[in-house]
Amino acid sequence: MVRKLVDISEHQDAAAKKGKSNLGGCLSKAAIALAILAGTMAFTNPSEKSYLNYASNKLAQEVKQNWCKESELPEFLKNFSKSIVNFCSSVVTDQRQAIEGYLDKGTQRQNAVLFSIYTTDVFDRRYKTVGAFGHFLTFSSKKLDQVDIQLQPSTQSHFTLPGV
Repeated sequence: MVRKLVDISEHQDAAAKKGKSNLGGCLSKAAIALAILAGTMAFTNPSEKSYLNYASNKLAQEVKQNWCKESELPEFLKNFSKSIVNFCSSVVTDQRQAIEGYLDKGTQRQNAVLFSIYTTDVFDRRYKTVGAFGHFLTFSSKKLDQVDIQLQPSTQSHFTLPGV
């Protein structure tokens, strides 16, 4: 009887050790998978230059769709309208670098190593964009007067008005 109890106890110890080794194996595989995922995310975190290229493309598309479109005109002005639309589209295309520079001035990047969050103020709107895995996802924009604008902390404890 004592021998049976010892055999059962040894069998339970072996099963417990086997369960721990399986759990340890699963945890180490999960840790390796997470490390690979984190490394991939860090390596593919898009740069600010990539974001500016993406954002200027989006803004150029939006301008062309909203501002460079034909309107209902009498028949004798149709050709004139098409010329204006073509001119508008070519100006937007030609000014891509200027658009990129404009966006650069209004953009802040928060680099979290694995991904980045871009906040861009353009015209009267604030856009939030997440960059990860080499791609961007832009969330809907908000009017700037609806956004709590946080002021940068000042190094001065007071301010003075010019001429006062």
